Amino acid sequence: MSRRSRGSGTVMSMRWLALLCLATLPALAGEHKVAVAPIEGVLGRADAVALEEAVRAEARGLDVGVVQGAPASVAAAADLGATHAVTGKAVRLEGALAVMLTLVRTEDGARMGMERLVGFTLADLQREARKKVPRLLRAGLGMEAATPTPTATTTATPTTTATPTATAKPTTTAKPTATTSSSSASAATSSPPKPKPGPRFVRPPTQISGADEASPLVRTIREVVEDVERRCAPRRRRS
Repeated sequence: MSRRSRGSGTVMSMRWLALLCLATLPALAGEHKVAVAPIEGVLGRADAVALEEAVRAEARGLDVGVVQGAPASVAAAADLGATHAVTGKAVRLEGALAVMLTLVRTEDGARMGMERLVGFTLADLQREARKKVPRLLRAGLGMEAATPTPTATTTATPTTTATPTATAKPTTTAKPTATTSSSSASAATSSPPKPKPGPRFVRPPTQISGADEASPLVRTIREVVEDVERRCAPRRRRS
């Protein structure tokens, strides 16, 4: 009985060791773990939580590990075992919402990528997150993106080569062409010149107070303003 009990004990210990090895394989392989920090700015807390969960869902869709909770800082994300953190800043520009997402490496605080979500409602921001968060994570984490293979673009070009051969036979069409060319030349000389268009209105660059004009943040905010202007143009035409 003692030998059997000893044998069963060794089998159980070997099973526990195997389970521990399987549990530590992802850490040994150096997989990425992402934490999503609370989104700051003008976005309401309920909408911010919903958008943060949309970012986590996109990370899980790419088989990226997601740390539970919302750490308040990059250092707190590192304490939870995250290799990267996604931070967000929400601003309101010309009636639209813009959320700038930044992927930060927790080891040294280096910025690995940035994407901006622009929309008028929470649903718009969530649609933007489904489109742009995977691109942010693939580029920042060094993951390979699925590149489509172009196949249908080169097949339709050779079909227009056989048509001009039938038009080379008639040789008696040279006389009317001279008359039509002279008539067109006379019509061109008699038509009044078109007036030149007036100067086009160019919107001056957005003035941002409290920031250096040469900083990358000012350049990013101006790009967001231009994006918002393009989105607001159809609504202004309808009104």
